[in-house]
Amino acid sequence: MTGDINANPPVAASPAIKGIGATLSDLLARYTDSHTGLIFKSTDSLATLQTQLKSRQTSLNALLGSKRDRLIRQFANLEVTIAQLQRQGTALNSFKTTGSNSQ
Repeated sequence: MTGDINANPPVAASPAIKGIGATLSDLLARYTDSHTGLIFKSTDSLATLQTQLKSRQTSLNALLGSKRDRLIRQFANLEVTIAQLQRQGTALNSFKTTGSNSQ
């Protein structure tokens, strides 16, 4: 065998050793993959959260509307009761003045 003793023998590429380019490519794919990437998952999570919040907003609006309607009915009933009490007060006052005039 002839040759340089100090020469490096050729080394077969090992799948365990990656260059910086391949490592960066894998890292970028981990973030940007359209089905499994972290950005996709975050976007999907945000869309799910947005849907849940809209649903919650709708249910709260319905609840608020029903409470508003109930308070309006209660107020109307209170107005009727006040009017009746005022009429009764007026009637009592008229009995009082009528009673004191007849004595």
